[in-house]
Amino acid sequence: SPTFDNQCMLRIIYNCKKYPHLWSNIQSLFISGTRLCFGGDSINGVEDLLRSLGLGNLHTLTVTNMGIHAGFGEFLGSLLDDRRKKTRPVALTRIYIEDEPYFGDRGMIGLCKKLQLNSSIRYLSVRNCGLTHKCVQDVARYVSLSSHLEVLSINDNYFSLADCKQLLHSVANKGMKGNFRSLYCLGTNPVLNPIELKALLKEGMRLSVNVVSGDIDVNGVGWRSELELEKQFRDSGVD
Repeated sequence: SPTFDNQCMLRIIYNCKKYPHLWSNIQSLFISGTRLCFGGDSINGVEDLLRSLGLGNLHTLTVTNMGIHAGFGEFLGSLLDDRRKKTRPVALTRIYIEDEPYFGDRGMIGLCKKLQLNSSIRYLSVRNCGLTHKCVQDVARYVSLSSHLEVLSINDNYFSLADCKQLLHSVANKGMKGNFRSLYCLGTNPVLNPIELKALLKEGMRLSVNVVSGDIDVNGVGWRSELELEKQFRDSGVD
């Protein structure tokens, strides 16, 4: 509800502390469009919740259309730092931070630096969060160092073709380290033209990295099929 505010969250925190099984039974938390944050307001109900109750047994955390500030990245990353003393291993494997324009480069840089010290996250989506070239180097470093991340989605941000290629090359530098398989960096601004898009898809195939998400069909399924057929011929030595 849009009227759900910080006072409502404080009541939830109170009840979850009083009855711990309520929080421990939750595996997926989806928070969207409430009044818990106001574009960088220091009063942040989402942070209050996670700071008070921890990550519990959460497997998936989704925060969207909340107006979270850049500091949320470092805050969340700190909770996921493997060096942090915990009563139990972190169960969280999926993070979705989407449609959060105040998060931006600072938020992404803070999150990536902390996640370098995490071994639980497999899927990270930071879609439409105002990311630009300024955070590419830190994102690339995280991708190259992590041996656990499998999918990174940064669709609908302000990345150029060169930025996308830099992220792909960070995957190449991993060698055989880790199970990284998908980098979703389409829907960029400026929009990639058909030639650039095809070059990016080919580069991904060369590295065995998918750069088109399952829920996005760029220029029709024919593009994907054509490139897969071309790769099949190349692998089999057929011109």
